[in-house]
Amino acid sequence: MREYAVSHNLFPKNSKNHHAATVYPDEFDKEVDAMMRKRLEEESNLLIESDLAGFNAQGIPGVYKILLDCSDDAVRIDRLVNRDKITVTEAKEHLIQREAENVAKWKRLYGDHNFWDPKYYDLVIDTYKNGPTETLNLALEAIGHTKR
Repeated sequence: MREYAVSHNLFPKNSKNHHAATVYPDEFDKEVDAMMRKRLEEESNLLIESDLAGFNAQGIPGVYKILLDCSDDAVRIDRLVNRDKITVTEAKEHLIQREAENVAKWKRLYGDHNFWDPKYYDLVIDTYKNGPTETLNLALEAIGHTKR
């Protein structure tokens, strides 16, 4: 998605922040989501990571949907500050604006849903309470991968 945005001059290549879903045309979003859903229906052993992957995979047999959520906004902001090398104020503003714009677009495209409602997922992992290794282990355990 990022490559598409850069190649179509929708998002500056050297920008510090992650872009919002609003930089893509609606039809492009719908095509990508339909392609992802088709692959999930027809293929196996896929790992798809996107904001709406779990929501859009509803009702597909054999698809295990995991929501990674951070319950602490201060940690979300800190992660953004460290990843994108921006100020705390910039990170706060970016998170608020990006989330509001994305949700508004997704509601326009897919209806009035809470896209991260745990009811849409088989497993919810709080990345505030679980570090990267613990998060990975919880996900692997949930899909039946045992430690060796």
